[in-house]
Amino acid sequence: MTQRCKTPILGRDSRHGANPRHPADRCSGVQGAVKTWLGVGLFAVVNGLVIPTSQAAYPYLTDAETGDRITRSLSSDIDDKPWPRLSTGDTQGYGTAEQFSKYDVIHLKAFSYNFLRNVQAIDSKVKGFRLFTPFDYQGWPETSACYQGAGIPFGGTGVSTQGCNVYAGHWLYAPGTTLRGSITAGATTVTVADASRINAGRYVVIYDGGAGAFKNAEHALVQSVNRTTNTLTLSGRGYKSSAISHPAGAIVAEHVLGNGPAQNPLNWAYNLSTSSPRDGSGRTLGEVMAAWLAANYDKDYLGKVSGARIDGILLDSDFYFLEQAGHNKLPDVDNDLVLDKGIGDDGTNLWGEGMERFYTLLRQRLPNVVITGGVTEARGYDSLNGTQLEGFPKSGNFTSAVPDYRDLDGKLSIYSQNMHHRGMGPRYTELSNKMPTLAYPDQADVRPTSNAPFRFSFGLALMNDGYFSQENWNTRDAWYDEYAVDVTPGSSTFGQAIARNAQNESAIRRHKGWMGYPLGPRYRIYDNAAFAPERNLVTGGNFDSTLGSWSGRNVSVTRDTSAGDFLEGTGALYISRQQQYSSSKEGAEVVGPSVRLTAGRQYTLAFAAKASEPRTIQAAVGWQSVQKMEIPDVWVRRVMTFQATGTGNYSLRFETGRENTEVWIDSIYLFEGNANVFRRDYENAVIVVNATPTARTVALGETLQRIRGAGQDAINNGARINQVTIAPYDAAILVRP
Repeated sequence: MTQRCKTPILGRDSRHGANPRHPADRCSGVQGAVKTWLGVGLFAVVNGLVIPTSQAAYPYLTDAETGDRITRSLSSDIDDKPWPRLSTGDTQGYGTAEQFSKYDVIHLKAFSYNFLRNVQAIDSKVKGFRLFTPFDYQGWPETSACYQGAGIPFGGTGVSTQGCNVYAGHWLYAPGTTLRGSITAGATTVTVADASRINAGRYVVIYDGGAGAFKNAEHALVQSVNRTTNTLTLSGRGYKSSAISHPAGAIVAEHVLGNGPAQNPLNWAYNLSTSSPRDGSGRTLGEVMAAWLAANYDKDYLGKVSGARIDGILLDSDFYFLEQAGHNKLPDVDNDLVLDKGIGDDGTNLWGEGMERFYTLLRQRLPNVVITGGVTEARGYDSLNGTQLEGFPKSGNFTSAVPDYRDLDGKLSIYSQNMHHRGMGPRYTELSNKMPTLAYPDQADVRPTSNAPFRFSFGLALMNDGYFSQENWNTRDAWYDEYAVDVTPGSSTFGQAIARNAQNESAIRRHKGWMGYPLGPRYRIYDNAAFAPERNLVTGGNFDSTLGSWSGRNVSVTRDTSAGDFLEGTGALYISRQQQYSSSKEGAEVVGPSVRLTAGRQYTLAFAAKASEPRTIQAAVGWQSVQKMEIPDVWVRRVMTFQATGTGNYSLRFETGRENTEVWIDSIYLFEGNANVFRRDYENAVIVVNATPTARTVALGETLQRIRGAGQDAINNGARINQVTIAPYDAAILVRP
């Protein structure tokens, strides 16, 4: 095996600039580099290693980003680890401390801190991340309401949120109604102005003083609703509060539910919006929660120091838009009894701005703790270190045996956005695969025919610098061959997966970072002829001389020639803010020239974009290929693939509703064909991912070796190969021999 350079690969300053550099940049004395064409990629032989020296020929398909926007960085080695970088993810249960000492990061709630302490006694480098949900109260199953589980404790209702009391105004409610007559403390049948706003089986708040006053508040369970007579039958008056009398005109509003298990009626959502009422201490819910979490994140469920080291916080359900929360949430965040979905009359995202404020306050209190979001579209670009991409890269039902990858390219854009456009370092974004596999079916024994759902997700995670986790549905330790391999030069077991040993995992701990460090960013493998400029189906997509046929709906469009407002050439398409705010993503759009598509054929749309603020837009050709694409406030390239469902002429569209920012588009190309085959080279591994719906054969340009598995997967047969055929939506994890 060729000796590799020993120069440190990732220095502290690297977090503020490019990705890990080419070996020639890291090691002195590189001699005799020979460049040659192998397949469709340009490679160089350096010190005996065959490595890519550039991405494929066309810049419009080069969407791998290499620079970071980090402006502040806390002291942590979380992004200095070799690959693969592994997290437990959201576990369904823990194995032994010895088993979990194999992972780099463990997620856990406060009642599992003793377990983490035992793991860190085996390997002190294992990081512990506390799971915390700012969106809803998930402590209702606890035996003690004051336990510090997944959120702040809730034992009673008081004028201020402190101790175990939560101020009634700090919960999130649907648009309410009013009492038609006064009620006594013991009344169970009450008449309201509009019973259609209340549902049986749900909890309500009853309070005096007018909308938003929350005086003399109590909570009660609604047993039944008669919408003909506008009467409610209540049971459980004074739930975690005091049942008292209320005058006619008192407010009755239903609790909005969070995202906890089975939508339990006790799983109440908090009001984190900027319209959150201030409690008796003058604090909004976001202010209270940030202060509480900063003071308690490293304490166990009893509020005591456990001896475990807590390195980070992983938030959950921290949606930027309330509509993302799903479950038909219809909130009234400003408590004026009018449905607003968290959006102000002028289009201000009251909910999103409240989340941003919470992140900022938490970061101010915890300047040296890794804090990550917990949802795909989490924001906090100046405060959070990243987010968890739950279910990546699947859409819809996580547990289906047939994966749905329709918005795959949008997921990749969000991954890139999180890795390269956050201001807080170190970078930590985690890709959490929840799909069942042949090795690990889910609880309902959904069992795919292979482990491809794992390999595909794992391979895509390795195309950038994030961490990876696999849901452990039917096991306490979902471990794959690909996680730890012997790559010790001269070893008799070179290329062999390290078998698990529940009593002693030291061998895996020695080999889990087996891939080493990347030799550069990922690149696409494609047929240059198919994606040559003359094959572009779009005319005038560079805006160098005219705006062409582009027009706007609810926005104005112009050709922008200002310096910095176009990526290349002499101009770009400028899209204004909305003329009249629409909370729908489709509420504003620009429409361009039409192109001819043929049903059943695959296409690749490439474009460059930036916005005045980081945001999501939707790109489409006609109405058959809509994908959400995340874009920052600097120029990036985005690539989207799709299969046409109809034959005909279809217009290019970019939808810019819901978020009210300026957007610029440039360098638009559309080709017949699918360019979603990716490769990334590591010191000891090569990863090739086929993100297309057809099998692809890839020339490797060198002889590589499949992992010799431990019997888990027949594909890991140890074969030496110089080309590889990869099934649709699968990946090849290969060893450099």
